[in-house]
Amino acid sequence: MGQTADRGRPANVGVIGAAGDTRLPDITPIRTLLSIEGETYVTIHAVIFDLDETLTLHEEAHTQGYLAAAKRAARKHAINMEQFTSSAPQTVSALGRNAPVSVYLSSLGIGGRDVLAGHPTDDHPDIRNVAAWAPGFRQRVFAALLQEQGVHNLDLATELVKAYRQAFWDTVRAYPEARPVVEKLRGRYRVAVLTNGLGVTQHEKLRTAGLDDLFDVVASSGDVGIGKPDRRLFDAVLDKVGMSPDEAIMVGDTLHRDVLGARNTGMRSVWINRDGRSARHGPASPDYEIRSLSELPGLIEL
Repeated sequence: MGQTADRGRPANVGVIGAAGDTRLPDITPIRTLLSIEGETYVTIHAVIFDLDETLTLHEEAHTQGYLAAAKRAARKHAINMEQFTSSAPQTVSALGRNAPVSVYLSSLGIGGRDVLAGHPTDDHPDIRNVAAWAPGFRQRVFAALLQEQGVHNLDLATELVKAYRQAFWDTVRAYPEARPVVEKLRGRYRVAVLTNGLGVTQHEKLRTAGLDDLFDVVASSGDVGIGKPDRRLFDAVLDKVGMSPDEAIMVGDTLHRDVLGARNTGMRSVWINRDGRSARHGPASPDYEIRSLSELPGLIEL
């Protein structure tokens, strides 16, 4: 069942930027040999994961949200559903870029669609400003999509917001291999999540996906106040797990956030490249590349 209510963070997870004692239990260091093609060996004590499109489906959740809104609109008006869904990402992006909170959202490495689906309820002055702006923004997005097709109906736009958000949260789930892989690694390593997003929203994704009990530390850009690839966010999570950059490895799906940020911090990186994209013209080259998280334990020799 989809969740649209705001949720708090699990009490047993270390959260950067949150109050309270988030010290981690001692784990005896394990010498882990990380190698590829017999080349370099390094000691790894912490594995840090991105969240969206690394551990959980994110793009599909947005797609299903737009589709649900289009279907709801089509019940009342003869709209072109394909045009509606194809225009939605551009409309969200354009209205988000012109928002009074756009500079702040950009500093967190997020945009309008993160607010469209998310819960900006963290106790921070800037996020309270986002929370005040969010309801009107959501309505304007769907009002604009309706107006493109000659429909002027603010009440319907409000209905479409609800349809979108319900479908989004109904679709959020973990990749099938995510939980088994993290379960295999935890206890032998510090395991953490490092994600661009609003803190409450990202914790809700972990909870909805059934992953919220696995991690020693969860750090979001909303918690810290700066987004990937800024090394300050990486430094913050390294400090929380108690490791130096060369003792940790970053696992993520984006070259410009995860891989570049790790490189700037002095960490090694694993690029999860499910679609077989080329890294040739990217902003940074990963140290290692995998197609599935299931390959990770074989890369980090247990």
